[in-house]
Amino acid sequence: MNLYKAGPSPFVRKVEIFLHEAGLTEGTQIVPVQSNPLTGNPVLIAANPAGKIPVLETETGQMLFDSDVICRYLDHRGNLGFYPTENWHLLTLASSADAMLTAIISMTYEARFRPDEFQFEPWVDGQWAKISSLLDTFEGPWAQDIDSPFNIAQINLACALGFLDFRHANRNWRDSRPTLAKW
Repeated sequence: MNLYKAGPSPFVRKVEIFLHEAGLTEGTQIVPVQSNPLTGNPVLIAANPAGKIPVLETETGQMLFDSDVICRYLDHRGNLGFYPTENWHLLTLASSADAMLTAIISMTYEARFRPDEFQFEPWVDGQWAKISSLLDTFEGPWAQDIDSPFNIAQINLACALGFLDFRHANRNWRDSRPTLAKW
């Protein structure tokens, strides 16, 4: 298999966790590609018409994209059981962690790709409000749910928190959320 990846993408990180857990890391070649939201990469667009990473090319040449699709494929292939059947609460937690990750990336793109004079602070504030609300919910009512057996919600949350630390360490989210910080 071939995994198309670029930089420190948290979505690629999710896929890499699944590859490791499924025991498929050694049989997977990494295809580094350049990717950013402003310019298209012909190699990446040939693999995924949306020009987004990650993309997993299977042994049969099928291109799978969107990290959730790839992770579900690897979960099935490795018989991992990280996606529970009929545990809608756990799947809601996983989706919420992905929503946090999307808001983190939106803040990152605003700072990295928009010229300073065009950055829209209310947009960044709105993204941070979403992130803060989700962090508070994972810290509070959902805290006991993240200590269950290894699953997709934990993987998504770990990738979101890691990317938040990587790109927005100045936000000091850990100071007021000791349970998440310890986790």
